[in-house]
Amino acid sequence: MEKKKFWLPIGQLILPVGRASRLQHVAYWLIFAVAIAAIVGLATVVHANALPSFVIAMILLGMYLIFCLLAKRLHDLRVPAIVAFLLVVIPFARGYCEAAAEDGHPILPASWAPALSLAASIWRIVFGFGLIALFVIPGNKGANRYGPDPLDKPPEVF
Repeated sequence: MEKKKFWLPIGQLILPVGRASRLQHVAYWLIFAVAIAAIVGLATVVHANALPSFVIAMILLGMYLIFCLLAKRLHDLRVPAIVAFLLVVIPFARGYCEAAAEDGHPILPASWAPALSLAASIWRIVFGFGLIALFVIPGNKGANRYGPDPLDKPPEVF
């Protein structure tokens, strides 16, 4: 019996199609956390203003990879990828609006600030519990419209 590989090939990892098990999801989140810490460390060692395009490119790449990983995990729960897109884009858009307001170029009217602050607080709670739920809730058994069950064959880790 051929064992399924635990680590997804890069070609499968960078596409928001297919399914990912809970263990794969946790493992890739840990890898992304280390990579993000390395990028932030690099940006602080080398003055961030010296490499703004590099930092922006890394942020966008990280957002895309997180979107792909969330999409795969949500597919295992029979949830469409648009939910993963919203989970990634809404916090980024909120942060962009806050940064623009701090720079003196508000995107939204100042009268919206209390409502946006409350919405941002609620969103952080929902997002945090949502991520924890993705680590805990088992995926659907058997194949679904997003692909075969990632647990059909026991994975070969190394």
